Amino acid sequence: MPSTKNSVPDGPVPSYSTSSYEAPSISPVPRPTARLMVVSNAQFTITGVASDNVGVSNVVIQIGEGTSLLASGTNLWSATVELVPGTNVLTMTAEDAAGNVSAVV
Repeated sequence: MPSTKNSVPDGPVPSYSTSSYEAPSISPVPRPTARLMVVSNAQFTITGVASDNVGVSNVVIQIGEGTSLLASGTNLWSATVELVPGTNVLTMTAEDAAGNVSAVV
């Protein structure tokens, strides 16, 4: 008569990882009230916050179409950028461990 008990096959135990389908969120702090800021220094330090349901792995600051740099920190981050004379457009994104990228801010 066949056994009605469940059996577990020999071999390695499967492992499961937490994956994320949600992109992180990111925001500079304090959030600028205007889209244009006038600064007189060649260096500008930007700070902000980022969050994600499984954790932020990095924050990238893009300066115009050129240079990009990693911010220091993840959930609370900062970066000092070198500005050039004229208009400098800074954008930020956050990425989580699963590779999801936030909207560009």
